[in-house]
Amino acid sequence: MPALVCAALARESLYVPTVHILNTKGAFETLILAGFEKGVSRTECEMRLEAWDKEMNFTATIDALKAQGQNASIRLECEPK
Repeated sequence: MPALVCAALARESLYVPTVHILNTKGAFETLILAGFEKGVSRTECEMRLEAWDKEMNFTATIDALKAQGQNASIRLECEPK
């Protein structure tokens, strides 16, 4: 493998799957998915967040809270390491 390609692969950016939550008390929380603190590829980060969201079903929970008149939100992001 050419040295230039090896150098490019070595510098591949890492991303940390992160969840930002604004809870019903107005407090802002940031969570990093356990086991991925050191970072993963962008594609794996997105896949992990999608799987986590499906498992935890936070979108439905947030929608239910909003229907009750409570303010809450969640944002899933792949943050650069």
